[in-house]
Amino acid sequence: MRFMVERHQAGLQQAASFLKSNYFDGYMNKLKELSELDSKFTQWLDELAKQTGEEEASGRQIK
Repeated sequence: MRFMVERHQAGLQQAASFLKSNYFDGYMNKLKELSELDSKFTQWLDELAKQTGEEEASGRQIK
């Protein structure tokens, strides 16, 4: 969820709007579009893990 909020908030908001208005075809299409972000999510997760490891090694607080 954090990845989506930080990087693709507009897409989440659009999906929620479709769902609230009972536009289920639009909702499903948006979910399909968002699911194509898997490689970007994996890259973000790797970057986050590296950053977290560096922060732990230096004794800094993780935000």
